[in-house]
Amino acid sequence: MIKRYLAVPLVLVVVWAVATHAAWVNAILLPRPEVVFAAFIKCLFMPDVWLDVGKTMYRIAVGLMIASVLGVPLGLLMGAFRLVRDVMAFPVDFFRSIPGSALFPLFILLLGLGTRSAIALVVYPCLWLLTINAMYGVQNSSIARRNFAQACRANRWQTFWKVTFPDAAPYLASGFRLCLGIALIVVVVAEMFTGTRDGLGRRIFDSHFLMRIPEMYALILLAGVLGYLANRGYVVVEKHFVHWGGNS
Repeated sequence: MIKRYLAVPLVLVVVWAVATHAAWVNAILLPRPEVVFAAFIKCLFMPDVWLDVGKTMYRIAVGLMIASVLGVPLGLLMGAFRLVRDVMAFPVDFFRSIPGSALFPLFILLLGLGTRSAIALVVYPCLWLLTINAMYGVQNSSIARRNFAQACRANRWQTFWKVTFPDAAPYLASGFRLCLGIALIVVVVAEMFTGTRDGLGRRIFDSHFLMRIPEMYALILLAGVLGYLANRGYVVVEKHFVHWGGNS
């Protein structure tokens, strides 16, 4: 019996196969599925491809790390202290309203072409997303549990660590999961247009430029598979460490 989550991909592949074999679309623009899948298998055994994947994952990891170090503490402070929230509310809302893509020229101007600009483009959207999630996580922590902790003579730090932070953890976990998808999208686009010499995005762009269309589709498929596996892996980790959040 076909798994339910495979139903839609299988339907799309069938439509793709029918459209290409019936010559409804130009084979140069959209190769047949078997041609793309053959190119995909070939890519899996190319060391250079995995070096580029490693570069892309490195940029994602560094970008998320920087965004976490900056965004999570800021969000926790905004949620815990009204003064911090009042001071930072406008800057956070203002900067998170600016699309990261609009800052391509600015990051290239300040950081130059290459890896640093790509990492900055990952940091920018993820920073504000983690800030907002951390803030709302603190604000929506259980008042009853906090009052109970204070009644047990827990100090402010103990109350935060034992009550507020665990209540905020599911919000943070959801924010990290969203950031993981955003980071992959942003870094692949950044690798295409910010002058990097390697990375999955750069390889996709080069395949398009050199008209290696089956390889281009295969690399796009590989990016999708990597994103899916990263997401499923994160869900497993999330269930283990934030099991009380009820996320799936």
